[in-house]
Amino acid sequence: MMKTCAVACALILGLMGALSAFGACTEARSAVEADLLRNVFEPPVVSAHTVDVETFNLRLQAARRSDEAWAGSVMQIALEYAGPLEGSVAAIVERNQPTESPTRSTVTIIRDGLLDDSVRAIWDEIHFFRTGDGWWEMESASRAYRCRRGPQQQHYSSELCP
Repeated sequence: MMKTCAVACALILGLMGALSAFGACTEARSAVEADLLRNVFEPPVVSAHTVDVETFNLRLQAARRSDEAWAGSVMQIALEYAGPLEGSVAAIVERNQPTESPTRSTVTIIRDGLLDDSVRAIWDEIHFFRTGDGWWEMESASRAYRCRRGPQQQHYSSELCP
């Protein structure tokens, strides 16, 4: 899992900005980033529920017809779908296949440190394919939760948190 994270584009928001603002040294920042990545990406996803993407794809098609900027980029589409990046840490990974001129893409978005007494983190994975006319469409989406208490503290699951 960490090999994928090292190769993919990972954006760490929240704490990293605070560290930069105080001029933290590169070594300390790298160690903190590594710990954040480990804490966010290491817990396994044991189950996830499938989310309907048809309604969003209709919205995406309408946005393309209106030339909305977010409708042309896999990352922007994924962020529009996921909604606000709440929590103390948001991690985003985009994996394209093939790397050059991709025809398929997967975006994983993890929001950790949510201000919720039961849900600690939300994991979303969104699969895209390129249409015949060169646009991106969502193929499928999955969501799982990591809880603050109960059996789901060490993994992500489709089960709602207690």
